[in-house]
Amino acid sequence: MNAMYCPSVFGEDRREVQHAFIRSHPLGLLISNASTGLVANLLPFVLKTGDSERGVLQAHMARANPQCWLCFEGPTLM
Repeated sequence: MNAMYCPSVFGEDRREVQHAFIRSHPLGLLISNASTGLVANLLPFVLKTGDSERGVLQAHMARANPQCWLCFEGPTLM
């Protein structure tokens, strides 16, 4: 998998710092690559750390949101 270039001076590898940042800034952008183009929505995210070492991000999206149904079309989320 290709990763975005990030100079080491801007990198943060300490998991506890990353998790603290996510918890204090829980609003995230979910982007989907649909057949009609990119679709993006701001969603509230919750970090669950009990399931894995890295943690799992959990979000909620209303069924009325058209992007909700794109999740079932394939692996197009970013």
